[in-house]
Amino acid sequence: MLLPGYDLAAATALAERLRAEVAGWTLTHAGITLGQLTVSLGVAGYVPPLFTPGALVRTADEALYSAKRQGRNRAVASQPLNPEAWLTLAPG
Repeated sequence: MLLPGYDLAAATALAERLRAEVAGWTLTHAGITLGQLTVSLGVAGYVPPLFTPGALVRTADEALYSAKRQGRNRAVASQPLNPEAWLTLAPG
C-alpha cells in the first residue's frame, strides 16, 4: 500500500489495524484445517529525494521478513537511522 501523507507512525498504526481486522475474520474452507488466517506486514517510510523508491521497497521487505521471523501475525516498521544508509541501497 502506498500512503501519501502518512508518517511512519501513522502507517504502522494502520498496518496494525489491518492485521487485527484480518485476525478477527472467521474463514472456513471445506476439508482444509490450516488454522486461522493471519498477515504479517512490513512498513517503511519514504522521503524523496533523499530516499529512492527501490530503497523503500527493500526496507519494507526487510521489515516484512522481520515480522515473519518474530513469529508472524504482526506489523513491523523499519527505517534506516540516517539518509546515507538509504542512499547505499539505491541501485548503481
